[in-house]
Amino acid sequence: MGTAELWQEWDKSPDINIIATGPYGKANGVTKPDGSFILDGLGNGTYRLDFTKEGYGTIKLYGLQLFGGDTISLATFHIFKKYDTFVLPAFTKISVEVSAYPRVVIETDRIFEGSFQMPVVVFLDSKKNVSYNSLPCRTLSPMGWDQGRISLVFDTDQLPFESGTTVYLIAYVGNPAEIVNGYTDSFLGVEEYSTLIPEKHSQVLSFIMP
Repeated sequence: MGTAELWQEWDKSPDINIIATGPYGKANGVTKPDGSFILDGLGNGTYRLDFTKEGYGTIKLYGLQLFGGDTISLATFHIFKKYDTFVLPAFTKISVEVSAYPRVVIETDRIFEGSFQMPVVVFLDSKKNVSYNSLPCRTLSPMGWDQGRISLVFDTDQLPFESGTTVYLIAYVGNPAEIVNGYTDSFLGVEEYSTLIPEKHSQVLSFIMP
């Protein structure tokens, strides 16, 4: 039993599908109007739970162990909206501006009126082959997009790079809320990015850490 919610939704999000997969096959369930769910009839063994809903990333919980008719209560799980149709703009220039807080400013080839948060997540590393699965790696979530400029504002204590270090950056289409409020899979020991689309990414850019 447990609870599943859509991130940043006011209600408890009914109709999230839960699939348990284990040594005795699969069991399916759906969240109730209050977001809660119960899966009955699972035999002893180790299971994986998948939380799914159309238009949202699938969150997976590994290593759920049942013995002797146990009843297990789970924490609340959030699933995050996907942006499969978003077209990442081309990045044309990168620079660093230093004021109260440093900011990396990326110029793009697309200009929109007003400002809003892009469905993009950014990964940084001191290695040229930076990617979402190169560890250890640091992430930043953008960020305003105003008149074609993306701003990544950060405190220098956030990033483990010494002043003068060349830092490499790559951006992927994904939900920034998942970077801030997602989770580390404790069974696999890795970060889960259910909304990140590996094939939709920018070129690698670099800047000098101020």
